[in-house]
Amino acid sequence: MPPSESETASESLSLLSVRTFLNALAAKTPTPGGGATAALSGALAAAQTRMVVEYSIGKKSLLEHQTKLMAYRARLEKIQEMFLQLMDEDAAAYAQLSPWLSQPRDQRHGNADFQTAVIAAIRAPQTVAALANELLECCFALVAITNHNLVSDLWVAADVAAACGQSALRNVEINLPLLDVASAMGEEQTQTAELQTHHQNLVQKIPAVKMAHPSR
Repeated sequence: MPPSESETASESLSLLSVRTFLNALAAKTPTPGGGATAALSGALAAAQTRMVVEYSIGKKSLLEHQTKLMAYRARLEKIQEMFLQLMDEDAAAYAQLSPWLSQPRDQRHGNADFQTAVIAAIRAPQTVAALANELLECCFALVAITNHNLVSDLWVAADVAAACGQSALRNVEINLPLLDVASAMGEEQTQTAELQTHHQNLVQKIPAVKMAHPSR
């Protein structure tokens, strides 16, 4: 396999300051790129949703929902951490794939190492998309059991989660044609189509986040 463009291990993207990450994203380097951006947007949406939950825990008018809220707090913490891990996983996957893309097609066609790199570059954003769908489901479930004063925050979280999912699916779609093996492509296309359909169904529910709350 061609050597990676970066042989040295870099600091986890999630540990960088906002400014440092943005400068790294803007730099003329293969990573971080769109995959890390999608995963980070998911982490932001999860954190925003966590804030809504935090403002609802302990609220007297929501006492009957406290057990559920505590469960969502733990679930959202896990989702946020998974998104942060996926920033690095996606960057690492593309760092392995990128050198291959500069090689002639006939040299990489049928190469098992190339196909392994392609699949890794597909699986990372697929996981991001699936996680974004899970986060959207959390947002909808929280509508009825959280502080009504934070409707705009929950709405923003849902919108950002939707953008995360759609962005991740775009990354998958770009890499799918690189697969040489028809059976592998068919499997990945089926999984991606299922994620896309579920995502579209969830996005259609986003306006209900505001409608379910009384006006301020």
